[in-house]
Amino acid sequence: MIVGIVFATKMEAEPFFAKTDSKQISERPFPLFKAPVPGHNTPCFLVICGMGKIMAALATQLLIREHQATMVVNAGVCGALTEGIETGSVFRIMETWEADADKTAGKVLRVVSPEKAWGSLKGARLATNDSPLFDIERRKKLARHAELVDMEGAAVARTAAMYGVPCSLIKGVTDFADQDSREALHRNLKEVSQKIASILIEGMPEK
Repeated sequence: MIVGIVFATKMEAEPFFAKTDSKQISERPFPLFKAPVPGHNTPCFLVICGMGKIMAALATQLLIREHQATMVVNAGVCGALTEGIETGSVFRIMETWEADADKTAGKVLRVVSPEKAWGSLKGARLATNDSPLFDIERRKKLARHAELVDMEGAAVARTAAMYGVPCSLIKGVTDFADQDSREALHRNLKEVSQKIASILIEGMPEK
């Protein structure tokens, strides 16, 4: 098994770097790192893709085609769309869809995760929007179909599915995807990213 990890931003990835002996091996087309995980013998590559679905899809393809990833993980922060979810909560995504495309049953994607990978995490549905969501009315519409929202997850999952590669989406909540969320995201980003890094490392599947 070779694991490819996709983070959108360096800030989200920094706690993972701090816990591993990651070394950058290239800069283009994306910052790419070898990321050996302590206590695990699974080879890992990590890409910082930048924000948005197109970049996430390209990074996922790079990991699969150029670095032979046999499993892809998209880890990072998200917003909560529904009530009762606390900031700092971390979820394993079971279904995802592209929120800025028409909502049809055919566009909903079941995330095919490796058996037992991060299986102790609570499951959730994820809407992926190609721009940040800080609009309360838009939030209400998306909440009919998902509990969480991000900007990359559906693209990573769909690209992995095209290549028949298992995929896990690990998402931590920083905010509530409303008009006050810019401040909350920045306030909670470091703490939530640290939690994601610990969970990611602890649940990493073996070779």
